[in-house]
Amino acid sequence: MKNNDCENSINKLTDFEKTNLCNLVHILGEDIPKLPIKLPKIWNRYFGYVIVNKHIIAIGLYKKGLKQFPDVVINFYYLQFLELSENQLKYLPESIDNLQSLQELSLANNQITSLPESFGNLKSLRYLILRGNKLSSLPESFGNLKSLRYLILRGNQLSSLPESFGNLKSLRKLDLSINNLKDLPKTFSSLEELQTLILTFNRFDSIPESVVNLKSLRNLDLSGNQLTYLPENLGTLKSLQTLILSDNQLTTLPESIGTLSTLRSLYLNYNKLERLPESFGNLQSLEELAIMKNRLQTLPDSLSKLKSLHVLNISCNKELILPKSLLKIPNLSTIYYSNNPSNPFNENILEILERNGVDVIRN
Repeated sequence: MKNNDCENSINKLTDFEKTNLCNLVHILGEDIPKLPIKLPKIWNRYFGYVIVNKHIIAIGLYKKGLKQFPDVVINFYYLQFLELSENQLKYLPESIDNLQSLQELSLANNQITSLPESFGNLKSLRYLILRGNKLSSLPESFGNLKSLRYLILRGNQLSSLPESFGNLKSLRKLDLSINNLKDLPKTFSSLEELQTLILTFNRFDSIPESVVNLKSLRNLDLSGNQLTYLPENLGTLKSLQTLILSDNQLTTLPESIGTLSTLRSLYLNYNKLERLPESFGNLQSLEELAIMKNRLQTLPDSLSKLKSLHVLNISCNKELILPKSLLKIPNLSTIYYSNNPSNPFNENILEILERNGVDVIRN
């Protein structure tokens, strides 16, 4: 960008920010487009900047081949939104905490191995995406991010979380999938506002007690772990609406699962279940039940009480004998039944279901 072009495009800025923006243009070696005032969101990849009231409040440097954090960015004290995903950054400067107005930060798919202690001083930070980096730990100061509501740490190398993690009292959504976690700190149960927790493809062999104590939790995904059992107090998750436990080693389920009165979707695919507890009939809010690729031999008669159940997936249970009670599920609309036994009894049940308007999907 020529000097006069740079000046023309940023004439609404203070002199200090004009200088810093031109320095950033020089570092990149290309023009940085001015974006509309409509504020970007960190999950919208973008390249450019936004000016509000003579200050730059958003900078996006998505996929620009950056190998180092551009230090000049630290000088934009009014910055609220920063997008640096899909670069080659390996570290962040200690001076990152100069950005005291920063609310949304995306550093997805870089090569960051650690965060500076000063990172915890970003007191205004609400949304943070660190997906696809090489983090093996988080600094103890991380728990000081008390405004944080949305945190994505998917695809790192985390084997533990700091005890201070429980101080993130405002956290609503947390994605820790594809890491090396075996357990969570006891302080984790202090995340009183947490509604969505994703722990897929870690190394859990049981559900941590601190998870069972999350009273506001609505969505829990523990698929792709090594769970062999569920705790009897699982039923204390009274706000739970979606529970995903596919791709584990479960052989039984506790009777207490029937006390999850708000549960709407339950996924148990690819386990080793031979039966379901009779308490399943108490899941009055359940709309979708997926239990394909297990070892089920029959289904509990209590399923007939599931007044909200619309979709049932029982495919790939090769010893399954269908109970007549299946015909009494009042609002069942779709049943998946592929790679299951073909015998006269089962076929008769399925034919009656089809005559009753249920869509039986066999392939």
